[in-house]
Amino acid sequence: MKEKIYYSDAEVLVLCGGRGTRLSTVVSDVPKPMAPIGNKPFLSYLVSFLIENGFVNFCFLTGFKEEIIRKYFSDNLNKQPEQINYRFSHESTPLGTAGAIKKAINSSSFENYIVINGDSIFHANLGELYFWHRHRADNNHSFAILLKYMENFDRYGSVHVDEKLNVLQFQEKMQCDQGMINAGIYFL
Repeated sequence: MKEKIYYSDAEVLVLCGGRGTRLSTVVSDVPKPMAPIGNKPFLSYLVSFLIENGFVNFCFLTGFKEEIIRKYFSDNLNKQPEQINYRFSHESTPLGTAGAIKKAINSSSFENYIVINGDSIFHANLGELYFWHRHRADNNHSFAILLKYMENFDRYGSVHVDEKLNVLQFQEKMQCDQGMINAGIYFL
């Protein structure tokens, strides 16, 4: 049996501060990442997925109805079999995505981060991707974006890369026969 690897040198910044206005008619009483799926909030599935991938340090970047997220994880994360560390970075006035990330990093002692949207799951081996990003021989980049190949889409913007996978351009949403989209996961 393969030994479980934990990445204790990184903190996962979980973006969960938005108002979720597009879902407000369906989920208006909780933040969008706390939308109930079965008998648990969506965010709990995401955190379980991240723990399965070896991550144990979390910072929840909160805003709208922050107290709901804080109570749920204060009550439930301590019941995990692994030692989970978590904290909250709350924005009382909206700072935008970059502002929320900057605020969280400025109050952190970590040097490595994974930024992930709190309202979506992209099933990839994030532990292996993190290890690759941190230890590849030609790593002169401090930032990486997880991309996904798609065909026939218009719901997402596309990301244009060169042969070495360096980002050349972000293109707004439009009909594309094929291309790469931003999966919403960043390694810093």
